[in-house]
Amino acid sequence: MKHSPIEDRLREALTEAGATLDPGTLRPLRAPERRFRVNYRLVTAAAVVVLAGAATAMGLGGPGDVNRAVATSPESLPRDETDLAVFLCTKSAPEKTGCRGRAATPAEVRTTEERLRELPQVDVVAFVSQEVAYEQFQQEFAQDKTLLAAVKPADMPPSFRVKTKGKADVLLASRALQGLPVVTVGDIAADRSRQWNKNVDVSVFLCQDGSGLPACGGERTGGGKDSKVTEGGKGATAAQIKAVKKLIEEMPEVESSFFETQAMAWESFRKQYEDNKTLLNATTVDDMPESFRLTLRRESDAAPVVDRLKGKPGVATATDHTCAVRQIALMNTYGLVVPDDKVCLTKKMIRTP
Repeated sequence: MKHSPIEDRLREALTEAGATLDPGTLRPLRAPERRFRVNYRLVTAAAVVVLAGAATAMGLGGPGDVNRAVATSPESLPRDETDLAVFLCTKSAPEKTGCRGRAATPAEVRTTEERLRELPQVDVVAFVSQEVAYEQFQQEFAQDKTLLAAVKPADMPPSFRVKTKGKADVLLASRALQGLPVVTVGDIAADRSRQWNKNVDVSVFLCQDGSGLPACGGERTGGGKDSKVTEGGKGATAAQIKAVKKLIEEMPEVESSFFETQAMAWESFRKQYEDNKTLLNATTVDDMPESFRLTLRRESDAAPVVDRLKGKPGVATATDHTCAVRQIALMNTYGLVVPDDKVCLTKKMIRTP
């Protein structure tokens, strides 16, 4: 069964709630009309999913056809009034998005808009062309030359920006768009309200029994959304956890650290997603991974710390927290996934004095 991009997005959201989960550990999300299985994609720094290209005049199918297919004004809603962003498929979108090298046709763009307008939660729908989105991106990241150089006009997808009545429901919007060439639905409202733990610089997630992650001894077949666990890995042993703790304590870059239990991770996750009953009903305390949370010294960078911890026995992955936050914001606002080395600035560049 195919999985929707937003189900991948929900899986990603678990990471920053202290729950980097594996595909075999999470039960299906259920809805009256069909079954959903939350799909999982651990993106390099464990943060985001989906990338986009856009329908442009530069060999990707000119924006004129798409623009003419849209009845809304091409002007964007102000950021503080936008709750959701629906990014459309393009020819340049990678295979993992499910776009399969095909851009949304004008007819499909019209259908996407119509379905959005039919949703009772939707108040305003505005179309943002590739050109407008890229211009906004350039303005927002004018000081980040590395990121600007990594993103070309053809990488920027057109999108619908949506203002909702009351709390935005990403899963509801995703269900309404099933079968349409949509890369993902970005939860911009969640980005505004999410309380990131600014004291955590690196998260070290430990292996769980049944994990399909190679680092934990698991094996998979297929890839992307069609990935299946064929052999479950082993959870971190007490000896392995003790060794990881000792390594962390010996690192000169680490100022402080604490161990997050499954119960602690679940409580953090529950508070952050208390309004999403469907997602909460799909998870239990046992789905949460244990982890070490690290605060680094101001002059230290996360990259060497992450590199030393990745691959250690019992470690599923080590995540640069600040990098993950930036990646999630890029995905939600612009529908982009950018390589780590273009997004993950050093700590000294990110932190204010």
